[in-house]
Amino acid sequence: MSRYMAMVNAENCPRAIARPKSAADWNGGSLTISGKALPRKIARSARVRTPVQEGDEIWICTDEVGIVAFGRAQNVEASSGSLTITLRDVVLLTQPCALSDFPKSGSGSAIITQLQGYRHPDIYLLDEPVYDELQTVLDARLDKKP
Repeated sequence: MSRYMAMVNAENCPRAIARPKSAADWNGGSLTISGKALPRKIARSARVRTPVQEGDEIWICTDEVGIVAFGRAQNVEASSGSLTITLRDVVLLTQPCALSDFPKSGSGSAIITQLQGYRHPDIYLLDEPVYDELQTVLDARLDKKP
């Protein structure tokens, strides 16, 4: 199983819902990343880029809200240079993480820095070091919230 971070805008969210109120809003729905059939990797990532496959974990960041949820890829279609992923087992974060909640540099997470600098639809491979950084930063952010 691999992990990925998808950056999408509202119309490419499952059912075009950028602010899901429950996991049911996105379960069984598809997100689309136009022009990105193969995920990118963060510059210092050691892993080779791999295509998204069924069962992979997909983290979702919307341009309106920030990091909102994660789920599993149920079905993956790569055609005409675009990627469409049907989601299952979606889990909404208890508090979405707006990219503006983090400093522009020095957030401690390479993926957050990447998303802050390039807010266009895209998908990124999250290898273990990059994922661990993300988790550390998200956990620290939640610890600071009342």
